[in-house]
Amino acid sequence: LLTVVIPVYNVEKYLKRCVESVLVQEWHNYDILLVDDGSTDSSSQICDDYVKAYDFISVIHKENGGLSSARNTGVEKATADWIIFLDSDDYYEKITVEYLVKLRDKFNVDMAATTVVEVRSYDVKDTLQRVNLDEASVLNRETALEEMFYGNIVGTHVGGKLYKREVLEKYPFPEGMLYEDLACSYEHINVFEKIAIGKHNLYKYYRRPGSIVNSKFTPK
Repeated sequence: LLTVVIPVYNVEKYLKRCVESVLVQEWHNYDILLVDDGSTDSSSQICDDYVKAYDFISVIHKENGGLSSARNTGVEKATADWIIFLDSDDYYEKITVEYLVKLRDKFNVDMAATTVVEVRSYDVKDTLQRVNLDEASVLNRETALEEMFYGNIVGTHVGGKLYKREVLEKYPFPEGMLYEDLACSYEHINVFEKIAIGKHNLYKYYRRPGSIVNSKFTPK
């Protein structure tokens, strides 16, 4: 079992597409934890509707604390020892979960990752329709850190990564900051002797108007 943690904040236009991309996964041994971070639109109700419809979906409603706070809450309340994240305006390809799990199992690692691609449409699909690990590789700690800093194979985004929960508990996301991935990705990677890396763009990072990456500079 693994837990898919989805932080939610005022994403009523995008949340259903996000959750549905998990529900159509071809590997089903997971549960979904929605962390409603004080939404003021209909996102909270959408979360509740999913909980009523599916017994493997749960929701936590909390005061607004930011993305890091929502992720940390998800880690704390997750039921599984393995966690993957999905931001509520992004989406998975239908083989993403299976791909990450098979990466982990084939190479016997504590972290598996596949590449993240930025899209501006929900219609973008990867050409890989079935799990194929032929192009996958294993990086040692030093090589993985180097690749992370250059952003070549394994980046800093938490999307597209399968984490062992204990690592996320030891190195939580810093709260009150933006681009929090940058602050702790190296700590997560540095824990492991080796990391399995896939080379397919199975995590789709949807760049929408109003997202953090499109915001102006702040001291955060």
